[in-house]
Amino acid sequence: MVIFGLIFFIWGLVAFIRNRKFSKVKPVKGVVTACEKKDGIKGTGVQYFETEIEFTTVYGTLHRTVKGDQPYVVGTNLDVRFDAKGNKLQLEKTYRSKGKIYPITFMVMGLVTIVIDVILIASKSYGVDEVPMIMGAGVLVIFTVLGFWLSFIRPFSRRKFIKKSDIVEGVLVDYIRAGYSNINDKHRSRTSNFSAIYEYTYGGITQRFRSSASGNGGIHTELGRKVSLAINNETGEVLCLEDDKGLTFVGIVFLLFGVIGAIVIYTMFMR
Repeated sequence: MVIFGLIFFIWGLVAFIRNRKFSKVKPVKGVVTACEKKDGIKGTGVQYFETEIEFTTVYGTLHRTVKGDQPYVVGTNLDVRFDAKGNKLQLEKTYRSKGKIYPITFMVMGLVTIVIDVILIASKSYGVDEVPMIMGAGVLVIFTVLGFWLSFIRPFSRRKFIKKSDIVEGVLVDYIRAGYSNINDKHRSRTSNFSAIYEYTYGGITQRFRSSASGNGGIHTELGRKVSLAINNETGEVLCLEDDKGLTFVGIVFLLFGVIGAIVIYTMFMR
């Protein structure tokens, strides 16, 4: 576990340092000149979008590509940040939404993992029977926190988001493979998970949006299916109202599992 903790921490630290470079440059206007669907790491089944952007700097008009999970219509205007020294391009919305939160999250996860593992190894006060209890308690805490977030915090944030949004109609025009599930090496068969790509028009501009939900076909690959999209007036973020409707129920199940499990552990080990 220490190795995993170090990987998380180093990954977050590298991302934090990289994003610090982008904080030193100002955003400029760019326009999408191409956007293609690409295959990711072989064997994972994950696909992504490679977007070519044209932008102008003191060095002249440049073309660079960025990789991401969102599709763009050719001609879409985007704010971008260009690190000339590192020859790297980053979308402004990616910088604002993930530039600080994601690296710090990975660093904290790494440190927590390392600390927990060091405590378990170094402390002689933990007996053989207590280690499973501690690990089980950790799992229950994760389920409880995740369940609380899915059941209460997420629905509240969702309602708040919708109140500040305009509702427009979107149409499923494409889909992208989000990975494989139910892999059967014996029979060399595997099931693909897909995420829907919706197209919508807002403010007279046609754009595309990738759904956060995925599944084994069905509604995720039903071309022409119409949905309602909420577009936030302040941030421009998009939310499909038909996605993830069952997550609140899943959160309640996780929360109940965590609470009941905590009661069981207390009854067995603490009394």
